Amino acid sequence: RRPARPGAQVAQALALRELRQESARLEGQRQKVEERLAAAEAELKDLRQKAARAEEARRAAEAARRACEVALAGADREIQVLQSVAGAAQAAAQAATASTAPEAPSPCAGGWTAALQQIAEAGALSGLTP
Repeated sequence: RRPARPGAQVAQALALRELRQESARLEGQRQKVEERLAAAEAELKDLRQKAARAEEARRAAEAARRACEVALAGADREIQVLQSVAGAAQAAAQAATASTAPEAPSPCAGGWTAALQQIAEAGALSGLTP
């Protein structure tokens, strides 16, 4: 057998050194990629939590909006009832004024009775009972 040439050993040693350097460079890149991946995963987790909180806030806002709509509808009904009661009270006041005039018929002839009946009907519409 012939001994290896010294030039071949030098070439092998250089190639081995280059491979080790390349391996170290690739290992450094791998670590950097893993760090970036971990940072991206943490950011993704944070964004998912923020999205979940935003969805909860959206649902709460939607529930509040529906509650406001219900309250507004109730207030509208209440206003209508109060307007009806006010109209009946105005009619009662007009009937009372008319019944005090000298030529007016007796309150029992319908003036007071009709006004009181209107007030009672308006109260019944609102759910109020005398």
